[in-house]
Amino acid sequence: MISLDNAIQIIATGGLRIAIWGDNRAAPDPSLDHYLENVDVLMLPVDNVLTRPEVDAIIRKYVPKAVIPAHYFIAGLSTDGSGLDSADEWVNEQEKMHHADVRRLTRADLTLSPAKLKGAHHRIYYFGKYLEKE
Repeated sequence: MISLDNAIQIIATGGLRIAIWGDNRAAPDPSLDHYLENVDVLMLPVDNVLTRPEVDAIIRKYVPKAVIPAHYFIAGLSTDGSGLDSADEWVNEQEKMHHADVRRLTRADLTLSPAKLKGAHHRIYYFGKYLEKE
């Protein structure tokens, strides 16, 4: 049996707490919950590693101000044999079904601050296909 017990990284910088989920299972040990509470930004794999219901449950449980989809197919970066799909469908679903505040980025960079996230709840920043800074 394959175990997905990779480290979840928590980065505190610029007044923000950012969690990078990595290739972890959907329900980490409950002893880790206190580390994931009050995260401002959650970078979460939305393709292949977690199912959509698992992703939704994680977002509901930890209530991040912002979610950045990760681990999805990007033409020119991912190989065709990766088995990954675009995150477009997930992002569209979040916008339509969950009424998420989706910000489709037009550049490959993003600067966040506590002021920029003030009042945000389940806001999605989506890089889409962007690989390089303009």
